[in-house]
Amino acid sequence: MSEPLLMVRAPSRLHFGMFSFGVPTLRQFGGAGVMIDEPALELRISAAEKDEFLGPNQQRLRQAVVQVRATSWGRDLPPLKVETIVSPRSHTGLGSGTQTALAVVAGLRKFLNLPPLGALELAQVAGRAKRSAVGLYGFLHGGLIVEAGRLPHDGVAPLAAQVELPETWRFVLICPREQQGLSGEPERAAFADLPAVPQSLTDQLCRIALLDLVPAARSGDFAGFSEALYHFGHAAGQCFKSHQAGVYATDELAMLVARVRALGVAGVGQSSWGPTLFTVHPSVLAAEQFIASCQAWPDAARYDVTVAAPNRGGASFHSIE
Repeated sequence: MSEPLLMVRAPSRLHFGMFSFGVPTLRQFGGAGVMIDEPALELRISAAEKDEFLGPNQQRLRQAVVQVRATSWGRDLPPLKVETIVSPRSHTGLGSGTQTALAVVAGLRKFLNLPPLGALELAQVAGRAKRSAVGLYGFLHGGLIVEAGRLPHDGVAPLAAQVELPETWRFVLICPREQQGLSGEPERAAFADLPAVPQSLTDQLCRIALLDLVPAARSGDFAGFSEALYHFGHAAGQCFKSHQAGVYATDELAMLVARVRALGVAGVGQSSWGPTLFTVHPSVLAAEQFIASCQAWPDAARYDVTVAAPNRGGASFHSIE
């Protein structure tokens, strides 16, 4: 009989921006984002004679397995072969590090035929959601995610809203091929150095997220969602101007946003620190027409362009006996 094999597929995360940081009396971080089906992370987990970690992100795979073995339920974990079949490019604003860690931990629970972990324990074992919890809740549920931010006693920020986007909508990602966003120690240093977000800006961001983005998503109001998405991202970018070229990470990204808006596409923003920009479209046809317009740009070869459906349901697991 062949050894059991588990396939894990996790979506990518687009992060629209954070609500607050630097004001001790307010919840820290918080924010909004959405999960998309492409580019996906796919892992393969199977038993082995000794631990093997293959494909991209081997160190992340190894670290996640080490963290599982430190738990009471993971102490008797057998030697494993964990392989990344496909993964988004790291440090481009798609949350691949978080999704990899969560996929390994949740995948090993499934591999051992144990019940799924809740959000708090999953985050603790994976060592994630210490700032943003969008990727955590997105991994579990998919859809549009709004999380409230953390108070000192919170193990993980509470989920404020989760909404499934209409199946017909599409996101188009535009990513400069030679750039990457902040991560690791440079990102930690940036957060330590960023000025506190004014409460008036936090109030504006919370209002747009909860009174514009979420209701528009629930009702399928594409025009309302698109405008709210742009205005939320533009306001959120104000929080990071001291460590970016302005509202966006680089002058090039700001130029691309202007190009997109000039084409009549309202919903555009930067995911996390970038360099990925995203646009939203009401249908596959609209997305394809937009891509055709992008391909006419004189510098179109500089960018990777990806079409993605909204993710519904979060990560998926498939066992093969």
